[in-house]
Amino acid sequence: MKNTTVITFIVDFCEAVVPSPKKSSLLIEEKASSIQIPKMSSGKWNFIFIVAVVQAIIGASPVISSDPSLTTDFGINVTSGEQLTFREWRDLAEQPFGVFQVNFAFISQFPAVKGMGIGGGVAKFGPFSMNSLHTHPRASEFFILLSGELDVGILDTKNQLYTFTLKPFDACIFPMGLLHFQINRNRSGTATAFAAFNSENAGRLSIPPALFNSQPFIDNEVLAKAFNLSETTLDTLKTMTLH
Repeated sequence: MKNTTVITFIVDFCEAVVPSPKKSSLLIEEKASSIQIPKMSSGKWNFIFIVAVVQAIIGASPVISSDPSLTTDFGINVTSGEQLTFREWRDLAEQPFGVFQVNFAFISQFPAVKGMGIGGGVAKFGPFSMNSLHTHPRASEFFILLSGELDVGILDTKNQLYTFTLKPFDACIFPMGLLHFQINRNRSGTATAFAAFNSENAGRLSIPPALFNSQPFIDNEVLAKAFNLSETTLDTLKTMTLH
């Protein structure tokens, strides 16, 4: 049997099993009954059946998007090793009381990650500071504490809060899109952490400024109904710099 005949049969079989949503059931029956089944040995039939089923499953699977894959060694035109090196984390200053700062290495800061599907960040926590409630809409995060001590929280889609404490070289994960936070409760000591992401542009949506410092502002009526707050309180929140 010619390979083209086998391929045609597989395609016809898969189209009958996994039809387009627009096709009616009548059309599906017609398509399935019109398939001309070639004569082959049972061994060949077993092989083709497996291939067809796999193809049907793949065809029925939802599309999952991700960072684009590379078709070359690098995502940028590399002419020197310096282009592949990121040195912005070398001399990061310790942060003062109540101040948190994160320095990312995403595609806008480190073009060499283009097409790699990776990114990173170093977070510096001043005494008694917090990385407020936020999400990363395009990536999951692998978080490693390098120094100090942090209390951490993750909120899932069932509103279940998971909390734990990290000490140096403890690690945790933050699934893509889930709210999470870290807080340094030490009033005299700092903390430093490293985060790795499975995207070159993970994004960061911080909830307090998104709600109260958006441009333009979210209407007070919407926020008042959501949080049961007075307009006076909302106006005060909107004048504050939130993180």
